[in-house]
Amino acid sequence: MVIYRQFVMEWKLYSRDRVAMFWTFAFPLFLLLGFGTIFRNGSVAGPHALTHAAYLLPGLLGMNLVSMGLFNVGMVIVNYREKGKYRRLAVTPLPTWIFLLGQILHRLSLTALQASLMLAVGHFVFGISNQGSYLLLAGVMGLGTACFMAMGFALAGFARTAEGYSAFANAFFFPMMFLSGVYFSVDTAPRWMQVAVVMLPLSPYLKALRAIFNDGASLAGQGAGLAVVVLWTVACFGLAVRRFRWV
Repeated sequence: MVIYRQFVMEWKLYSRDRVAMFWTFAFPLFLLLGFGTIFRNGSVAGPHALTHAAYLLPGLLGMNLVSMGLFNVGMVIVNYREKGKYRRLAVTPLPTWIFLLGQILHRLSLTALQASLMLAVGHFVFGISNQGSYLLLAGVMGLGTACFMAMGFALAGFARTAEGYSAFANAFFFPMMFLSGVYFSVDTAPRWMQVAVVMLPLSPYLKALRAIFNDGASLAGQGAGLAVVVLWTVACFGLAVRRFRWV
């Protein structure tokens, strides 16, 4: 019951931030509707031709996870620390683990709601839907959530102010957004760039997500890419534990 109350409180606090609500829910839908409509007659090369909306939807799902982890998790941690909220929390009867678990559960529910809206718009507006297992899709989405939340936690350990954190976060956010094939395929990019972006977690993550969503694939053949994502998750989590501080 205490965890549930903390979870509800996190949602109440979040729902008061209209700007965050816009960037979380409305902006990705505008991108999907805008790009999907502009390039409605275009296609993207792959195992079979895809409409641009079908290619874009998994990319936006992955990009939303990055944004959530870096800005809805990492930025919040730094803001709470900077405003002394963690210091005040230390003298309350609320156990620290319940506070953190409430935040994690809130972000997980946020991800689920966000993804459901995107999938619904993709289906009813553009006639696209998941071609693979929804259970497998949910599992891969869960891995992405863990990876990019861990990245947000880790980066928060290096910043004392929100301004400083913003610089750290954007140094990761923009390369992943522009070089990982979120909006357009990078198959025609220079070879060195294709090799380099594989080391960023979003690029192999999107390949696995698109394989499931667009091709109905299983995890067979996705092991190497998902291993990169798992390594990033473990490394970021370990770094977050080592660098995390309350004050």
